[in-house]
Amino acid sequence: MPKTIVPKITVGRFAVGESADAPRTRVILQLVGKRWSLQPGEPWGDAVPVSRLVFIALHGQMDGVEILASLARCIHRPGP
Repeated sequence: MPKTIVPKITVGRFAVGESADAPRTRVILQLVGKRWSLQPGEPWGDAVPVSRLVFIALHGQMDGVEILASLARCIHRPGP
């Protein structure tokens, strides 16, 4: 069974970023329970594209350090 990045107690997740399929346009990902949606957002315009992740859970149910460590393990670093 694959290890998940986000604990199961997470109520919702929200992300904004940029996709190679839609350059210069925000892409919005929302997850609540087993439901999810992926939608195009507004153009970035003059703003510098950035990625944002938001995790929603009950107070005291998430360990921020653990989540950051899990996300860091997802970064691909090409070898020499």
